[in-house]
Amino acid sequence: MPSPKELGGAGTATNPEQLLAAGWSACFLGALRHAATQRKIRLTSTSIRTEVALTHGDDGEFVCR
Repeated sequence: MPSPKELGGAGTATNPEQLLAAGWSACFLGALRHAATQRKIRLTSTSIRTEVALTHGDDGEFVCR
């Protein structure tokens, strides 16, 4: 499997930010749909757009922005 450019690869793979954004937005959409169902609200067209950046904090840990 090719590595992301950020990890020294050719850059043809999904990067960590894209994976985090996809997972977060899928979870958020699921929660939104669940809340709408509980409140008997019909969602006709729903989409989520997510932009995520991972950086290192001052302590070396990853920070999501």
